[in-house]
Amino acid sequence: MTHIEMKTISSKVLNREWEVWDPASMSDWGKTEYKFDCKFSDDLNIFITKTLRRTLIAVHNIMGKKVVL
Repeated sequence: MTHIEMKTISSKVLNREWEVWDPASMSDWGKTEYKFDCKFSDDLNIFITKTLRRTLIAVHNIMGKKVVL
């Protein structure tokens, strides 16, 4: 798959709300823990947040858009 094909497909699939990303707050984590009846460690929260941030940067780079993270 070429860069242009990836850009075309991703621009059709991805939601435009991702152009500005706000990481999950402590309240968001609390709601998720409550929903799944569990407790996430701080290390897991940090890992997930950093992984999502890097993924979003990569996707936006493929799409050729400026990302605000």
